[in-house]
Formats: sequence, structure tokens, C-alpha cells
Amino acid sequence: MSITKPDTSFIKLPTGDAFSKALIGSCSHYKDHGLMMLNINGEKLLWVPEPDNAKAAAMRDEIVAALMA
Repeated sequence: MSITKPDTSFIKLPTGDAFSKALIGSCSHYKDHGLMMLNINGEKLLWVPEPDNAKAAAMRDEIVAALMA
């Protein structure tokens, strides 16, 4: 019997999509608007609209924690 380890090179985004950690350079929260993820060159990868600041900050914190793990 073999035990399969989860693939940690991807994270699950708030949108439900899987995203490669290697593509993400930064993740920022924009007050009253949402979050944006940029690649390592500073180009926009993904915009997640979320007007609730607490939810957007929690999403950003979750993504950053996954990137640091």
C-alpha cells in the first residue's frame, strides 16, 4: 500500500481554482475592492473582486500562508 502525498505546488484560490505557486510573485489586498495576484515580473495574473475588507484580507492571508508553507 502506498500513501499519496498532496501536491503542494498548487494552492486553491478563493474562486475554487487551483493555481501554481511558481507563478505567483505577490498577493495584495485593495481596500473596498478585492485582491490582486501578480507574477514575479509584476504583471497581473488574477483579480478577485471582494468589497468586504475582512473577507478580502482573510483570503490574502490564506494565500500568503500557502505560499510560505
